[in-house]
Amino acid sequence: RPPRGVLFVLERDDVDGLYERAVERGLEIRESLRDQRWGHRSFVVADPEGVGIYVYAARESPETP
Repeated sequence: RPPRGVLFVLERDDVDGLYERAVERGLEIRESLRDQRWGHRSFVVADPEGVGIYVYAARESPETP
């Protein structure tokens, strides 16, 4: 049965390029590429076993004083 409650987190510089490649390769996209309010530009894909992979690039948060 697929794993539950597991999420790998990877920080990468080229998050936009990785997202494009993930879409081109037909990977299961769980969350589309977007800018998070806490300063991440991120997306989530699933590996072949169903484990979530959160890929992000750190950006300066607009909420940071």
